[in-house]
Amino acid sequence: YAMLYENTYINNNKFFDIPNKGNFGKAGEQGLIDKIGKMNNTLLLLQNEDSRFEIYQFPNNVRNYIRDKYECTGKLQNYDIYEINNK
Repeated sequence: YAMLYENTYINNNKFFDIPNKGNFGKAGEQGLIDKIGKMNNTLLLLQNEDSRFEIYQFPNNVRNYIRDKYECTGKLQNYDIYEINNK
């Protein structure tokens, strides 16, 4: 969670680095899905459902898209690690 304190909002990955609860801009949640669908050689950390911390990193339909399409390759504390390779 250190990134939440150190994030300067100048050098970040927008919706992928900060907690979100809505308003994803004009493209909405589908815009996030489209961006994920174009990623290559990317590790994506997705908060575990059983986490005791409630930081909404992704909306449910984006979270479900990631879980359905990509393989969870490990865990890091409160996060599942997904390898994103769309070649």
